[in-house]
Amino acid sequence: MDYNMVSCGVAGQTGTVSAGAQDKIHAAIAELFKAGYRRFLVALTGEAALLFAEAVLPFREQYPDAGIDLLIPFNEWADDQPDSSRFKRITGQAESVNYSCEEEYEDSIEICNRQLVGFGRCLVAVHDGKDKEMAELIGEARAAEQNVKEVLI
Repeated sequence: MDYNMVSCGVAGQTGTVSAGAQDKIHAAIAELFKAGYRRFLVALTGEAALLFAEAVLPFREQYPDAGIDLLIPFNEWADDQPDSSRFKRITGQAESVNYSCEEEYEDSIEICNRQLVGFGRCLVAVHDGKDKEMAELIGEARAAEQNVKEVLI
């Protein structure tokens, strides 16, 4: 993966997302493209980040330089997800797939998300505004003087 290409790190909360989340994510991505962001490193840790990664793909027609790189908690993580076929489909369409950890740890998801702090010009946080770990991640990104874009779902 060419880390110099990445302009945004993307973290999403785990668990279920609210109805209408997909539309909010799509609108946020359109704004990011208008602002000049093209390459997204998505910490694929749950449904919200998966929705984001899937939503970037249709923009490739309008923005040929658009791309997603994936950061996955550990090698077999996607196999353990309820809808693993979606995760595997998106990994097949990504520019690169990278693993945060070589093996599973109790806090693999948190480790994966935290690797985005200070990485790229912007951290995009896709969450419901109630997730404590996401709030901490946003605080760390701001402390590192990284731009933060919150997408409340």
